This record gives sequence, C-alpha cells and structure tokens, in this order.
Amino acid sequence: MKRTITDWALPLACEGRLSELADPRLNGKYEDVELKRVVFVALICAHSKPEKRPTMLEVVELLKGDSKEKFAVIENDELFKSQPANDNDGSVADDGSDFIWEEREPKQVVKELQV
Repeated sequence: MKRTITDWALPLACEGRLSELADPRLNGKYEDVELKRVVFVALICAHSKPEKRPTMLEVVELLKGDSKEKFAVIENDELFKSQPANDNDGSVADDGSDFIWEEREPKQVVKELQV
C-alpha cells in the first residue's frame, strides 16, 4: 500500500491533531505555533495543484514566521478544510511524486537448483 503525506497527515492537521505529527523523539519539547507552521507549510508544498505550492523563497519566509499574512492565506486554503482522519483507510496513491511511505511484501528467496 502506498500512501502520500496528504493521505495521512492532512486529515490530522485539519482536525488540529498536530501533536500526532510531531517526531516522538522531541518528547513534546516544541512550540505549538512552530509545529503548526512547519506542518502547514509542508502540506501546502505537497499540494496536488502545483500552482498552489509556494516558491522556495516563500517557504523560507513562512518557516521563519516573517509573514503572518501569507501564513493566514495558507491556513485558510481549501486544502485545510476539515477532512476527517481515517487511519488505515487503505487508500492507494495515484501519483508517485509525493510518496513518503510504502509497505512492500517480503521478498522471497529463490534457490536455484544445480543440475
């Protein structure tokens, strides 16, 4: 099963369950506002419509927190309208451009018989 970042992270972000997206190794040691900024910028960068994605200059500006107005625009983007999280929904990605996780069947070892 192949899942994109938007398959699993977007619904959690829309529900405000951002702490579930944070690296557990941080042990909760992060600023909530910074986590939200990073998550929203990451998701907008993975937008299915390329014209909606920010430029790298805008990404840097957004991550620095320099432009609250631009972040507000992203925050209100249609992408972030409520989408309920559905863990293990089995959805399969159509496009390989934003895969972040892939589960594969175990490889079988084939032994050749020598005659």
